[in-house]
Amino acid sequence: MPSRLWFIAIAIALPIFLAAVGVMWKGAFGWSALPAETATLYVILSAVALAALGIGFYRQFKPGARDIIDGRAAAGIVLVGVIAFAAVEFGWSPAEASSEAYWAWRCFTFGTLVACSTSLALLSWARLGFAPNPLSAAFWTGALASMAGIIALGVHCPNLELSHFLLGHASVVLVGSLVVAWIGRSFFGLR
Repeated sequence: MPSRLWFIAIAIALPIFLAAVGVMWKGAFGWSALPAETATLYVILSAVALAALGIGFYRQFKPGARDIIDGRAAAGIVLVGVIAFAAVEFGWSPAEASSEAYWAWRCFTFGTLVACSTSLALLSWARLGFAPNPLSAAFWTGALASMAGIIALGVHCPNLELSHFLLGHASVVLVGSLVVAWIGRSFFGLR
């Protein structure tokens, strides 16, 4: 297995790289729409989440490691963090919310596509280790991969309405984690 620092660095770099690929593909329209304080907070929270998830991801594939936090709990913590960020930073407009289902769906599919692509890269990298608790490792991978989708959407999407963010962005963490856990169990032998 690669050294701890190298394993964690790759685990953090892959979501950033694939989020950047997604943004280059779709465009960075949302970044200029964010107020400077919100953008700074978004970057700080994303960096902290990636670091914590990268360390946890390493522990999932290190022989002899024990779970400090189960993978499902890790995905739940990320989801709660994204929802709390949105609730504090964005306003809710009921008039806009009713007409935004199409755009929320587009953001959701884009974010989930980025998350699933990231999961394939992460799971390929993680095969260098061994998962003592495969189900937890699959959910940890999903939580880390979903951060790539969240970051790509944060840079791409200019819609700062709360219900759009919750339906189109935060839902990527929930669905992405579940889909990636299924991918890990079905195709990468995390059983």
